Amino acid sequence: MVVDTFGLLMTVMVTPAGQPDRNAARELLARLRMLHPQLTLIWGDFERKPSHSEAHLPPSHS
Repeated sequence: MVVDTFGLLMTVMVTPAGQPDRNAARELLARLRMLHPQLTLIWGDFERKPSHSEAHLPPSHS
């Protein structure tokens, strides 16, 4: 998903659950460049990985 500085959606891409975000980012950015050739700067965040404690939490019994 790509949003502008106002938080408005510019483009989105749905990928298989097993595909890492970094692999899909190349295709998403290429599509974005075709749709918005005037863009000169794009900021991105990094892939978030669960911490050790998050990865091993017991299931909730709510």
